[in-house]
Amino acid sequence: NYKIIFQNLSNKPKNLNFYINGKKIEKLLTGKIMKNEEKNIIVDWKWDYDISKIQDLEDTKDGKSLESYKFNIITIGYEM
Repeated sequence: NYKIIFQNLSNKPKNLNFYINGKKIEKLLTGKIMKNEEKNIIVDWKWDYDISKIQDLEDTKDGKSLESYKFNIITIGYEM
């Protein structure tokens, strides 16, 4: 089994979202993996902008204060 934790998401723009297999991820992803198995997980992202005037203002504010966006991905494997 495994657990993937997305940490230090505090500066994430409000309308920026991450997805795995089309499912929106918030902070935690769990799953199963067999011993010695290799698993590739593709994280997609989508930043909906210009949807409304309110979101456009928020996106502009986020874009001005966001030189780069960094966060931690922690992967933990454990036996059950």
